[in-house]
Amino acid sequence: MKSLVLKTTLLTFACSAAFAGKINLDARTEFESYSTNDKLAKPAYSVFKINRLKIDFQGSLGELNTYRVRLDPLKSTEANAARAGVSNHVDFAFLTHKLNDEWNLSMGKIITGMGGAEAMNNPGDIYLRSTAGDEVGKIYWPVGMQAQGVWGDHKLNINVANITEDVTSGGSLSSTSQLAGLTYFGKFAEGTILPSISYHTEDFKDSATVKQTRNYVAVGAKFLVSDFEIEADMLSNTRKPDPQTTGKALDTTSAVALVRYKMETGSVHVKYESSAVNTSTGVDTKTKSDVTGLSLAYEFKPIKDDNWRFHVVGTQKDTKPENGDTQTEKKVLVGMRILADFLK
Repeated sequence: MKSLVLKTTLLTFACSAAFAGKINLDARTEFESYSTNDKLAKPAYSVFKINRLKIDFQGSLGELNTYRVRLDPLKSTEANAARAGVSNHVDFAFLTHKLNDEWNLSMGKIITGMGGAEAMNNPGDIYLRSTAGDEVGKIYWPVGMQAQGVWGDHKLNINVANITEDVTSGGSLSSTSQLAGLTYFGKFAEGTILPSISYHTEDFKDSATVKQTRNYVAVGAKFLVSDFEIEADMLSNTRKPDPQTTGKALDTTSAVALVRYKMETGSVHVKYESSAVNTSTGVDTKTKSDVTGLSLAYEFKPIKDDNWRFHVVGTQKDTKPENGDTQTEKKVLVGMRILADFLK
């Protein structure tokens, strides 16, 4: 199957060059050093990695239709979600039809826009993602339908998509529920304030006939002040299983802040998160873990308009269980990233 995916990718390259608007290579590779404290007791490592490799096709199919497909050759499995029938090698793939000057309609594996200002950044530029943002990142591209309204600097996405897990009965798909929600993006004060607000919800019975109610809320904004970019987010993911069972994440809340200073030859930024995760310990009991994360990054770009850069990053994440000692994870990343259009 993996061979078939790779062959299809190469064939698509050959066929797309004649009509695609863009074929982007989005890649990040680096040396990664990882260590923990003795309370977590995971083995340390220092390895070279390709952490990101995406091939992104974008183009038009006539005056009213566009498409976008992004493939990830690094995915190690080809498992299909029964509810979607899409390989893990496909990040997203959708067709968009222009209904009128304000509204577009997309169907396929869509981009919901969940996750606040943190998710507005290309993941290739994120070295430490918040705990709630990491949960949302796993369900960010469901298969479904999206209506998008655009009015000047304001954009509204209305999503209806598959729920976030397979529901089966006797080995056959048995889900009749959908994930639904909306996302708002805007620009104020001559484009210096960029808010992002999203709300998504799903309600279904899982394969064990446990009722699941889940809500995902994000409120955030990016502020552009001279040479500074400032981001602030509040993310909340709530899960209410009925009945509640032991060892399941219930509520995750993350407050996230980032400050980036842009220079002539790159940028430096510091990012901080403070999160709380409630996990069930019984039918009506739970325990809480506090998570704090910090990253400091320097991105060196010797040629301002070039598509290549170098980065040096340090990250630390501390997890403090309610009844336990703080567990610390540290990373040092040294590498490079490129985002380039093959057709230019």
